[in-house]
Amino acid sequence: MKRIIALFSVLFFFSHCTLDNGNPYDVEYTNYDLLYSYEGVNMRYVKLNVIDFFKQVALGAEYGASAKVTKKWNSPMRLYLAGETHEVLTQELDDIIESINSLMEADFYIERVNDSIDSNFYVYLGQAEDYAQRFPYTRELLETNDGLVTVRLNEKHQITKGEVFVDLYRTSLAEQRHLLREEITQGLGLLNDVPYYPTSIFYRDHSVITEFMRNDKEVIRLLYHPQMASGLNEEAVDIVARTIFGL
Repeated sequence: MKRIIALFSVLFFFSHCTLDNGNPYDVEYTNYDLLYSYEGVNMRYVKLNVIDFFKQVALGAEYGASAKVTKKWNSPMRLYLAGETHEVLTQELDDIIESINSLMEADFYIERVNDSIDSNFYVYLGQAEDYAQRFPYTRELLETNDGLVTVRLNEKHQITKGEVFVDLYRTSLAEQRHLLREEITQGLGLLNDVPYYPTSIFYRDHSVITEFMRNDKEVIRLLYHPQMASGLNEEAVDIVARTIFGL
């Protein structure tokens, strides 16, 4: 069974960080709600379920010495596509970018750039050995993994740079499309997988899902809500998220 690894890299590491000594900033947004309504279901329960799912995928990382705090970009992601590109995956990438950008209400967005010098997020499609030559620290991980995302943080737990690898030689086209979507989505700062929700892009086991399920969209939106800052621990996340949802 193929596995996907999120590799976490820190430029400046703090083991614990909250805002204002543990108290998040006051939240003034009152019109924010879920994208979907559920007839006959208690919406308070649905919102609490989204918050719980958010904590699982947004705090810490599957691998690496990651503090259990929120991580996110505070500037646009400028994505450069390299390697052995072809029409299907290029179109898939455009669809992924459009899907993510449509969920954003803050100043963050993803844009493709034509020169790697202008990028802060490098996506490589191809063979593991070629990627390992460019990023030697990934060599051992790539021996048994078909997808990889690395993000780098500043002292505020803001993502400043990232790299993605998708293996085209040990995977089918369906798997490649899935890997591309998962790794880019994790590169937003949602670095954990979950052992349940097989239809989620964050599902831990083998998958060929190429669409976001409802809760995937909700946690992406929640991470990039203006009041969901980077560096929030679990307690602060709970306070901020409940206030955003009016709970």
